[in-house]
Amino acid sequence: MCKLEKYGNCDEETKDQGYCIFHKPRKNKREAKEFYEKFLEKFKPLKINKIVLGERRTVIIFEKDIDCRGYVFPEATEDAQFSFTNSIFKGQADFQHTTFEGNVDFQHAVFKLGADFFNATFEKEANFGFTTFEQAAEFARAVFKEVAIFGMVAFKGMAIFKDTVFKGPVFFFAATFNELAIFNGKREEAEYKFYHTLNFSNAEFRKGIDIDLPSEWFKLPEAEAEVCRVQRISYEKEGRREHADRMFVRERRALRRDKVRKAKEELSKSKGIKLKLRAGFKLIKAWGSSVLEFLLADSTCSYGTEWKKTVILWLLYVIILFPFLYWISNSVKVDSIFDYFYFSIVTATTLGYGDLHPIGIGKVLASIEAVFGTFMWAVFLAVFARKYMR
Repeated sequence: MCKLEKYGNCDEETKDQGYCIFHKPRKNKREAKEFYEKFLEKFKPLKINKIVLGERRTVIIFEKDIDCRGYVFPEATEDAQFSFTNSIFKGQADFQHTTFEGNVDFQHAVFKLGADFFNATFEKEANFGFTTFEQAAEFARAVFKEVAIFGMVAFKGMAIFKDTVFKGPVFFFAATFNELAIFNGKREEAEYKFYHTLNFSNAEFRKGIDIDLPSEWFKLPEAEAEVCRVQRISYEKEGRREHADRMFVRERRALRRDKVRKAKEELSKSKGIKLKLRAGFKLIKAWGSSVLEFLLADSTCSYGTEWKKTVILWLLYVIILFPFLYWISNSVKVDSIFDYFYFSIVTATTLGYGDLHPIGIGKVLASIEAVFGTFMWAVFLAVFARKYMR
């Protein structure tokens, strides 16, 4: 008996074998041809020619529910030509636990009822471009091993990608999500959820997206930055400012890391002294820019989101660090140890009463503190205004 007879959708003629023709993995060319012939015979789709976007195309219409649970779709060959392009599924489309061994093309397909790809495996490119899902689209625990394309897709019901793993580039450009889009969770055995780049450019989330994922689930910081961007926009629309700020900080940090990563990658791929020197200078520039951004924007105020961080940093420097430096260098003549605190505060606020004067290295320290104090006050005012006046 077929090892997957539990699904109740085996081929009657071959179900007495270890696997029926529908569930058998790694089919040869003859078996692939037999698979598609019996697939069409089983579900009897209607084929019609119609004009689509000004072109005459063959449209395959599945009038009833199709149950493909556990099926293994072989790669199409010259003898076994088949595609889901322009298909219309009027009933429930059940592809749970299905494996697509070759490129699979659902471009311009329409799923009238639910489309269920739970725990499906896409061995090669999966193209759902311009597809319409009239109701829920279930891709939970699916694995996309190569490119996954969902560009210009209309998700009219919920889009569920919970525990889904994307091992190749992912494209959701200009996709429309009418209901909540769920991308949380990751398969336990997978190291990452996103192994490659991710593109949500011009995607529209009308009821939000749940893709608030930890950094360690991304192999590339570029993908993390893209996820944080779309989640931040969603939080802002919902008025969840604190969460939006948190995602903004993660986005900026990921972009900072990605800049250095790309420079390192370019250096490792460079051949020849001239190209290596050019790539080396780019790496130094990227690293220097990253360090400067960390010191001025991240460490001081978390990219304009944490005014408390600015105040604490100012107090640590002005009340503790600089008075200690003045005292240990003996660069300010004072009558009491408390005068060091007084002088530090006056210098940091640039009041400069003139009753105490630094000498020697104290002049350098006082100049640095004056610049630091002025900068931190400007940062505080900008961050405070952004936080409470937007």
